[in-house]
Amino acid sequence: MSKRDEVLDLVTAAGWRVHGYQIDQVVAEWMETNLQVDRMEEWIEVGCYDAASAFHLDNAGIEPRDTLIYDEDGRNLASRYANSDIRLEAVIATIKAHA
Repeated sequence: MSKRDEVLDLVTAAGWRVHGYQIDQVVAEWMETNLQVDRMEEWIEVGCYDAASAFHLDNAGIEPRDTLIYDEDGRNLASRYANSDIRLEAVIATIKAHA
């Protein structure tokens, strides 16, 4: 199975939270990150559905599991970053403060 097919399966399995009605575009965006499929899956599992956000967090050396710090609304750092609710610097500072 090609990497693109693996990403397509991953995005399809994640459902509407990831691809909405633009599955080919989302697959292309995840492919552009050059992350391994297993790593993509880890980011999606923690609520980081945006490929570019996952890339930036990963490139900053952040582990998906480290983003499982929740705010008062029940959203974790990866989800908040993917939704542009928090800056990368704040994600890093929060993780360091909880280490």
